[in-house]
Amino acid sequence: MESTSYIMKQDLVEKGWTKTLIAKFAGNPDKFKRHSGYKNPLCLYDSDRISLIESMDEFREALELSVLRRKKVQETKKINKEKAWSEKQSFLESKIKTIIDDYSNIAIDVKSIPVEDIEVAALQSYNHWVNDKIDYFLRKHDSRWEEFFEETVCTNRMAVNFIRHRLTNYEDEIDALRRLSNSFDGFAIPFPEHRQCYKLLKTATIRAIAEKYPKFATECCRQIAIMEEE
Repeated sequence: MESTSYIMKQDLVEKGWTKTLIAKFAGNPDKFKRHSGYKNPLCLYDSDRISLIESMDEFREALELSVLRRKKVQETKKINKEKAWSEKQSFLESKIKTIIDDYSNIAIDVKSIPVEDIEVAALQSYNHWVNDKIDYFLRKHDSRWEEFFEETVCTNRMAVNFIRHRLTNYEDEIDALRRLSNSFDGFAIPFPEHRQCYKLLKTATIRAIAEKYPKFATECCRQIAIMEEE
């Protein structure tokens, strides 16, 4: 019966050994063992031999130097991380000073397509939205559902909302504002300007729509007036 006890490579690592120390002092494993759930065989080392190596002055000095090097690497990583964090935080804090000006002068691109096409697409989009909101039973069993679509006509409000979401860069800018807000949250920096930036963005978008599509200018003015009252 085998009386020799063995220690796994992972046990050596947990004791502070590195790959370099294992290769230099322990050398090749004393035994390999297949183990269920492991692709490669386990590397086993004679525990008595390992204990003898760990008692050697040469090993102790090498281990101490290795620990010091690893500690220095970790300290350097920590310093660099803290520096990067501080620089990012400073950048965001400085961004607050100019962010309102950025959104006050934001450029909004509005695609130009025939008004008739907008009205058709806006009505379809609205109907799809309503369809998602209506209760399953109503959609399946209420005969008035068909009549609702037949009687629904495109309104200027539908058209303006459709243009804002589908024919401008409004959604992209909203995503950018959301990412910016999340960055402030991540660094625990207050960002009360978020709401003001959103209103500036939406207002700029609606004004650009009114300029591109005069037919919907009255509805654009109505929506802007509502926002100003909020």
